[in-house]
Amino acid sequence: MASNICQALAAGNFESSPATFGAVKLTLAGSALSSDDNVNAVLWKVNGDGSTMWAVRGGGASVDYLYGVAVDESDAVVRRCRFNR
Repeated sequence: MASNICQALAAGNFESSPATFGAVKLTLAGSALSSDDNVNAVLWKVNGDGSTMWAVRGGGASVDYLYGVAVDESDAVVRRCRFNR
């Protein structure tokens, strides 16, 4: 059953480390020769007052993108992404 509590998910990318999402700090995975070669995906959830509930990084030591996110009726997160090896 979907929740009626006001919350929001944001999908995106970051290329500097650490990246701060509320109280959560995320670092880039691996090490790359330049920041252009190291982009990680982020999925970020905030509550109704804008406070961070959680944030998670996805990807490795190359360019990885998270393009979008949705939540189904059972509150499961569905994401559209591209991860490089």
